[in-house]
Amino acid sequence: MSLFCSSFLLLLLITQICGDRLPLSFSECIRLERWPTDGHDGATSAAKVISVREGQPAYLHCAQPKPKGQRRKELKVAWTRLRDDALLAVGTSTFTLDPRFQVSKPRRKNESDWVLILRRPSPTDQGCYLCEMNTEPTSSIVPVYLKVSIDRNEVRREESEGTADEMRKFITLLQTNIEGDSLLLNCTVKGEEEKAGELPTEVKWTKDGVPIDFYGSEKYSSERHLSNNGASVLFSLRIRTAAPEDSGIYACDGLRLVRSAQTINLVPPLASSAFLRLYLSRLAIFSNLFIIYPHFCLLIP
Repeated sequence: MSLFCSSFLLLLLITQICGDRLPLSFSECIRLERWPTDGHDGATSAAKVISVREGQPAYLHCAQPKPKGQRRKELKVAWTRLRDDALLAVGTSTFTLDPRFQVSKPRRKNESDWVLILRRPSPTDQGCYLCEMNTEPTSSIVPVYLKVSIDRNEVRREESEGTADEMRKFITLLQTNIEGDSLLLNCTVKGEEEKAGELPTEVKWTKDGVPIDFYGSEKYSSERHLSNNGASVLFSLRIRTAAPEDSGIYACDGLRLVRSAQTINLVPPLASSAFLRLYLSRLAIFSNLFIIYPHFCLLIP
């Protein structure tokens, strides 16, 4: 195994063991440049800093020198990201799972520029990148510092669009009705007639903040009806054989919907024993009449 391959196996091992390091500044990155003293004057036409906007492709150049007695095509190139010592590519082979990275090799024999291409860069990609070549007697290092700027106009536009979406919430109105032994809750979502296609297709029903489970339940059922020429939509929740234990805070909510809630208190008929038990238990709790409560219970058959 060549010395070049051994060094990169060691680098790959270090990458797996070490975490992120502190990011280097532009000047600290550039000082990492290294060229062999034998047959090379240290000159390079490769750019040392690349500035791009977020989302635009970045091209990091690495021009090979041509030392005495060694052909350019014999040199091997490797790209690493210094922030986390990640080995990105060797030659045209990538060693990262990030599909945004790829390497463009020289197209002609007399060219020497190996280009690391980063698609859709983000501010987190900013930092120092190293191109290393196996020159003799020592390897050459070409540092390239990538700067990624944010398009403030685009950010402001996205923020304004997000704010507009939040402002376009639909108003909801929750009403209740009794039909026989069933409790019916109607949640009306009001919109604009010209935007009928934007009305929601579903709402989320909750009781005391807990979503109602319709799966496999015969007690709950829901329906959806359009009204007013499509300018509003009615969602209905039907609770069959409603009982005092169905009392609670019911609400309809959903994406881009203003939450609407109502407190439902269900009581049995006045003459029933269940009503007396419910009334006395609540009276005892809220009035702290725990001492007289047992005496009242004696009146209940």
